[in-house]
Amino acid sequence: MTVPWHTVVLLTGDKDFVPLVDRLIELGRHVVVPRMPPPVATAAELVTAASAAPLLSDLLAEGVQDDYAGVPVLIASAAASTSGGNDLRGTITRWLPGETSGFITDSGSRSWFVSRDSLPAGDTSLPKGTRVRFHGRPEPKPGKRYPEAFSVRVLM
Repeated sequence: MTVPWHTVVLLTGDKDFVPLVDRLIELGRHVVVPRMPPPVATAAELVTAASAAPLLSDLLAEGVQDDYAGVPVLIASAAASTSGGNDLRGTITRWLPGETSGFITDSGSRSWFVSRDSLPAGDTSLPKGTRVRFHGRPEPKPGKRYPEAFSVRVLM
């Protein structure tokens, strides 16, 4: 027996799932990809491919209803506690044409690695000198030299 289904919720931030999302949409399915809080970045390509990409916190907030009181709040609190720290500000100091990553220097002169997957949807790089705000993991990943920036937004 086949069970009809119309919506798929894909809990990942990996752009490798874009072909799956494309195929599901071709099959007439609605694909929801909740955008995760930092330090878990959701790839811009995945957000663009999805039918909808609401913030995970917004989905959890909607889930706080009579029958589910407490469970989403607990999950939302856990997600918030891993957000990677304060709202930081800095300047793009290196991003060569065609590269998939670059560097931000914060106001304290610390360099941060940034991937294009951490940029707003549609952006694949930022010009040197662009002022940004971001979140970050202050300690570099094992084997890495620089801390990593997430959720990068251009300051106007």
